[in-house]
Amino acid sequence: PCLVVSTQVVEAGVDLDFPAVYRAVAPLDAIVQAAGRCNREGRLPGLGRVVVFNPADGGAPGGPYRAARDIALQFLRGTGRMDSLEVLEAYYRRLLTAVDVDPRQIQTLRAAFNYPEVARRYRVIEEDTEPAVITGHGTPEERATVRRLIEQLRSQDGSPRYLLRALQPYVVAIRTTATAEFRARRLIEEVVPGVWEWTGGYDAVRGIQATPSAVLMV
Repeated sequence: PCLVVSTQVVEAGVDLDFPAVYRAVAPLDAIVQAAGRCNREGRLPGLGRVVVFNPADGGAPGGPYRAARDIALQFLRGTGRMDSLEVLEAYYRRLLTAVDVDPRQIQTLRAAFNYPEVARRYRVIEEDTEPAVITGHGTPEERATVRRLIEQLRSQDGSPRYLLRALQPYVVAIRTTATAEFRARRLIEEVVPGVWEWTGGYDAVRGIQATPSAVLMV
């Protein structure tokens, strides 16, 4: 048997086809997208099987995502259906009344033709992380390269875009909510505004040695 364990990237229209799909409870549209990978080509003699489960120790991002997940859970417990247009319409009606879909007032600003403010406020993806460069990992040659690039960035010796691109393989993302704590603990030092040098420990498997919830990626 072929088994695939995936993140939400599987919802992005990838052409996969399985006889069974197991999806942790999520916003209803995400569940429908995951279900679209079950008997996608219609080759089974019957229907595919989609199981939505609630992880015992699972969490969810806060804000609109969690609200949408909770509303979806109510609908699934109430009807058990997710393939009905009536259910989806009722789901979105409740979701749009429960969640502020325009917290930055983008539509109000557009109506007032205040496009400079729209450009300032609008974000396709909310950036809640900042880059931190790892300097204490890798071969001696890699460490020397990273140190040279950081010093060039600090002294503005060269194109910042080029230097940041060269440093990208040595960068981890830390949550902006953790930067003050890390700075107080002397785990980071500012290189330039918005870019940090990680001075704490680093493990090749586990990533930076700090509060686990503060690490986004390695």
